[in-house]
Amino acid sequence: MATATCVSLHSSSTSSRFISMVVLGWTLLPLAWMIPMTVMSWGIYKGTRVNTVAFDVCNLLFVNTIGGGVLISNKER
Repeated sequence: MATATCVSLHSSSTSSRFISMVVLGWTLLPLAWMIPMTVMSWGIYKGTRVNTVAFDVCNLLFVNTIGGGVLISNKER
């Protein structure tokens, strides 16, 4: 009976490792998306890139709600 419990705990540990790997991948995907958007935001801030509505909406949805709202409400285009 003790052996069955030990095997059960081992399989539970394996499944929890798999779940944690899936969650880690789920959190790394938005991070990889935010790096180019941050670089583009810096270019808009410096004036080397043009601010577009599509970028504003993507920033609003994927990066930061407040920052995206500020970019959309910006009247300088």
